[in-house]
Amino acid sequence: MGDYRFEAKYTVRHEIMGKWLSNLYMAAGMGREDSEICADTMVCADLRGVYSHGAMRAPIYAQRMREGGTSPVNQPAVAMDFQAVAVMDGKNAMGQVVSYRAMELAISKADKFGIGCVASRGSNHCGMLSYYSDMAQKKDMFGMAFTVGSANFMAPWGGLDARVGNNPYSVAFPAGKTAPVNLDMANSMVARGKVIIAAKTGTSIPDTWMLDAHGNPTTDPNEGLKGTGRPVGDYKGFGVAYVFGILSAMLSGAAFGDEIRDLYASIGNGQNLGQTMIAIDISKFVDLKRFKDRIDESAAYVKSSRKKPNAEIFTPGEPEYLNEARQRVDGIGYPMEVIRDLGKISGEFGIEALVKL
Repeated sequence: MGDYRFEAKYTVRHEIMGKWLSNLYMAAGMGREDSEICADTMVCADLRGVYSHGAMRAPIYAQRMREGGTSPVNQPAVAMDFQAVAVMDGKNAMGQVVSYRAMELAISKADKFGIGCVASRGSNHCGMLSYYSDMAQKKDMFGMAFTVGSANFMAPWGGLDARVGNNPYSVAFPAGKTAPVNLDMANSMVARGKVIIAAKTGTSIPDTWMLDAHGNPTTDPNEGLKGTGRPVGDYKGFGVAYVFGILSAMLSGAAFGDEIRDLYASIGNGQNLGQTMIAIDISKFVDLKRFKDRIDESAAYVKSSRKKPNAEIFTPGEPEYLNEARQRVDGIGYPMEVIRDLGKISGEFGIEALVKL
């Protein structure tokens, strides 16, 4: 839960960041509605403290649109539709737009059939997955979101070479009086974006996060980026990453293995990433109020455990929801390195700078 902590040196109101991101994407050729979807997903990530999937990604997204790696104008299209399931062709649009439209369709199908599953191909890096599972949760549904990673980041258990992505997933469902539950995690010890932030800010990383090129633990994020991510639960994490990657990619015919193009290293080429979005209408199975009451009861039961000294107990996603509520009031804190990067990209795309430095 949460994110690696850096020293926040500049605070920006979420409304201001959202408008700036939208303006950037429109300057890159995107329509207003799509640009606002992308901006909202990224601001939501920053509000929740998941900075690795927020505004720090704006420069690479904009550069990919400028270089032709991602289309700012193409619209996802349904390639196959059969009752509760569908396949969506992302047409190399922004991953956020593809995933948003796919979950929209999954929710619509769940409303009709009780469950909806939409697998996408031709997509790109889609940001924070909990945004999409939350879309279903807000409709009183189970939301499940899966994606193949935007680069091969982990070695197979026992290997040294990156052969699988960390292939994240998110599962969300509503509660009554307590916070909704939203598990959002990769199958590596940490998302690659957090290591990139650490390298950008000159911050060391825990030696449990990354392995260097020789398979040894490292606290140097730059050496870690030359090596591989450590899987959660060792061989179990590799196994989950492998099968969830197949769920994300192979139902739709998206890229897998050495077909995947790195988000950062292959800027001029589409990634053909796969995402699978699932929505389940809870009311089609059980009484919705009773379900929410039971989730509240389960949260209370978990929180009634004896605590370690100076520890607090949270349900999955609760720290992020609390962080979002706080930063909506206080503003979002960013490291100055991210603010400078956004200023540089402002000049490149001819839009007003976010801040005057």
